[in-house]
Amino acid sequence: MGSAAGGGGGVVNYPLVAGLVAFALAQSSKFITTWFKEQRWDARQFIASGGMPSSHSATVTALAVAVGIQEGYRSATFAAAVIFACVVMHDAFGVRLHAGKQAEVCNSHPERS
Repeated sequence: MGSAAGGGGGVVNYPLVAGLVAFALAQSSKFITTWFKEQRWDARQFIASGGMPSSHSATVTALAVAVGIQEGYRSATFAAAVIFACVVMHDAFGVRLHAGKQAEVCNSHPERS
């Protein structure tokens, strides 16, 4: 069920656009918050993974919501998008948790000369 954009007749994939916009906003906010926290511009924040907000979570959440709006919340496509989002967010949470624990261990041991 595609939608035509404006009068141009082109088909717009709204779930794809929603996911990409959410990703871009999350990554851009990392760039801006780095400026406020560290008083420096760091262009690597546009493509860096990790940190908050989670661009992974923002992307899959926007994708699932857009699929629900477009296809209906009772559709199999929406169910698949929600499951996909849950798996991605669960994995992202686990990676962040374990990375934090590893950082604590690394920071608790003094460097050896």
